[in-house]
Amino acid sequence: MKWWHVTDELSLGHLAGQMTSAGLAWETPDREVVWLWLNLQGVGLLWGQKERYPLHPGMYAVTGGMPGKTWQCMRQAGAYQVDVVAMPKRWLAQRLGKNPHALHPEFRNWLEGKQEVTFCGLMGEWEKQLAGFLLEARSGDCVALLMAEARLLEWAALRLFRPRTQTGETFCAQFKKIGTVGKALMQLQSRLDQPLDLAQLARSVGMAPHQLSRKVKEETGITLQLHLRRYRISRACEELTVAGKSITEVALDVGYLSLPHFAQAFRAEMGCNPSEWLKQRH
Repeated sequence: MKWWHVTDELSLGHLAGQMTSAGLAWETPDREVVWLWLNLQGVGLLWGQKERYPLHPGMYAVTGGMPGKTWQCMRQAGAYQVDVVAMPKRWLAQRLGKNPHALHPEFRNWLEGKQEVTFCGLMGEWEKQLAGFLLEARSGDCVALLMAEARLLEWAALRLFRPRTQTGETFCAQFKKIGTVGKALMQLQSRLDQPLDLAQLARSVGMAPHQLSRKVKEETGITLQLHLRRYRISRACEELTVAGKSITEVALDVGYLSLPHFAQAFRAEMGCNPSEWLKQRH
C-alpha cells in the first residue's frame, strides 16, 4: 500500500502492482475506521474476521469494524489497482453525526459502537467521479486534493445517509437540475422490477427513443440495457445480505422472472453465480 496523503483526519492510499499468483497484497488492523475500497482493476477479495467480499473490476466496498480485528486484501494473478480511503470515526462523527436519525442504520450503529458496517456494490457515478478526483490529487496538486476531499464528503453524504424524500427542495426542483441522461438513469433505478421501456423512458425526459439511446451510450460508454443490469445486480447484492431473503425472492425484487436469467446476469456482472457469491461472504 502506498499512502500518498496521511493526516490525523484522513488517509488516502493506492494499491497497484502485478501479482504472478494469487496471494496477500495488504493487511491492516482495524482501528475504528471506515475503509472505502474502489477496485479499479484486477480481481481480489477483502477478508475480515467473518466477512468475505469479492472485488471485481468496477466494484466498491465499505468496511468498518471494531478494534482488534484485521482486514486483508487478497489479489488474484494479474495487474491490479485499488484506491483506498480510511476515514476515522472521529472525522466521520464530526461531519455526519449531528443528525444520527438521518444516517443509514448500519452506519449509525457503527458510530455508536454497536456493530460493524460492511457493504459492497457496483461503482456508480459517485464512486467513479471520486476515483477521478483521487487520481488527479495523487499528482500532488493541492487544489486537486481539496477537491478530492470535498468529493469524498459528497460521497459520504450520498452513501451513508438514508435517501432523502421530503426534506429541502422538492424532488421536481432537484430533478430539473439534472441532465437528460441523469434523469433517465434515475428513473431507470426507480423501477428495477420492470422491463426497460425505451419509448416510455424517452417520453419522460422529452427525447426520441433513438436519441436517448445514443446520448446515454455517448456520455456513459454503455447502453441503457447494461445500466439496468448493473443497477439490478447491485441492488441484488445489497438484498442478498439481508437475512431471510432467498435468491428467488431477490431475483423477483429486481425484475428477473426467470432464475436462470438472473444467474446469467449475476455472473456477467460479478464473475460468479449468486450462491457462490454468498458462500464467499461467509
